[in-house]
Parts: sequence; C-alpha cells; structure tokens
Amino acid sequence: MINDEQLNTLTISCGLIMITLIVVYHAISSTVAGNEKPEEEKVKQSN
Repeated sequence: MINDEQLNTLTISCGLIMITLIVVYHAISSTVAGNEKPEEEKVKQSN
C-alpha cells in the first residue's frame, strides 16, 4: 500500500508538473498569438 508520505509526494509532484505545463502552454500560445496579424492588416498589405 501507499503511505501518507508517498501520497503527499506524488500529489505535490503532479501539481508541480501540471502548473509547469500550464505555464509552458500559456507562453507558447501567447507567443504564437502575438506573431499573427489580423486579417485586415494582411489584406491591406497585399493591395
């Protein structure tokens, strides 16, 4: 069986991994969204 200390370590580890993945996802999505130009600007530049 798993004891309380092991469960605590497992829970904290999973929480840290989850938070890290959320931060990485946010950083990637905000970088990609910042590099995209709105459609109106693309049309103006092509004319």
